[in-house]
This record gives sequence, structure tokens and C-alpha cells, in this order.
Amino acid sequence: YFAYGSNMYATVFLERRGICLLKSLRACLETWCLCFNVLFLPYRDPGMASLRERTGDCDGISVHGVALLLSAADFIKLIISEGASVAYKVVDATAHPLNGAEQFEVRTLVARQMYRFQSSRCPSERYMGSLAKGESEQKLPPWYQNHLSNIRVFRASDSKRWKLGRWLFETQWQPITSLVARGTRRFKDEAGNVSAWYLLMFDILLYSMWTQHDMVFAPIFGRRDGR
Repeated sequence: YFAYGSNMYATVFLERRGICLLKSLRACLETWCLCFNVLFLPYRDPGMASLRERTGDCDGISVHGVALLLSAADFIKLIISEGASVAYKVVDATAHPLNGAEQFEVRTLVARQMYRFQSSRCPSERYMGSLAKGESEQKLPPWYQNHLSNIRVFRASDSKRWKLGRWLFETQWQPITSLVARGTRRFKDEAGNVSAWYLLMFDILLYSMWTQHDMVFAPIFGRRDGR
């Protein structure tokens, strides 16, 4: 499994998720670059890490991370913990070790859907903090760490109007998102997959939530999600 986000950080990956790491190797995916197009929660965690394919040498920097050797059971545990099949899907990619060793195949996660409204948003400071700890812990190249440190992050506003907008928005959507999270745990199968009807409901709710934010709340109360 190729880790490139907050799951590079051992505290997240090993301790919180109870996953046993068999072996690790720093690597990059030359044909993929990092983006934040997995939408999560407006006003809290707008964008989560994902990958998009590079269309040329000048199209973004190849994503760097760490290839992790896991047991089959721990890989499924990882997929479930990442919300795969709901927020992400598994793809195959070719990893190039940073030590110059021979390339090898890995599995990694990318956004399950890519709608027009789902372009990259800012990751939160909390999320990028975990990512930064992971890249430092894995000793990724300093130039790549510097590149990630320059990524714009989401910061809450001190404006009373903005805080009012966040309160109104979360009063409406927090119970719904909590229900969706419980539903994902309830309706998943042993491999972490959920039914097509559940995915359709998830997509409709995600679209509705972000459309309301973009079209109603953002013009009135302001936005800080990078759009």
C-alpha cells in the first residue's frame, strides 16, 4: 500500500488503527501528483488528500510517500478506516523507490468520484499537521517537505459573521454527517464495501451539502476553503 497523506504518520497509521507494519520503503509515483479533491466538511476539514494523474512533466510534482507492506487482513482494515468505497477507491500504480532500487507495483487510494464541484479545496491545519509529521518521520526529501509546507491551508475566520455561518451550517448538517458515518460502519461488508444505493445517497448528500455551502452560505458569510 502506498501512503501519501496523514497515514504516513505512525501515530495515525499504527496506534490509532491497530495496523501491523511488516516493511516500509520510501518511494514516489512518477505519474501521479498530490491534490485535495476528496471533499469532507465545510468550515472544518474542506479537503482531504487524494491523487490525480499527471498529464506531463510540467503538470505538478510527482507524489512522494512510503510503500507499506501489510497483511491482507490489515489492508482491508486500512481500506475500511479510510472510508474506501465511499470516499475513495483502490487503484494500482507503479512505485519508484527513492533509494534507486527496482520499481514495483503498489495499491493506493484516489477519490472515488470526481464531479465538477469537487475540485481541490484547502486541507485543514490539523490535517496538514499530521501530514507534515508523517513526511518528517519518513524522512522524505527536504525539497518535497518544503513543497508541502507551502500548500495553502484552511484557517477559521475570527469574523463574527463567518462564525455565525459556521454555527448555522453545522447545526443543520452535523446530525446528518454523523448519521452517514454510522451508516457506513453498519452497511459495509467484510471487505469494507457498501451497496450502490448507499453510495447514491452519499453522493446526493455530499452534493447537497457543498452546493448549499458554495451557493448560499459562502456568498453571505464568507468562505476560506480555497475557492
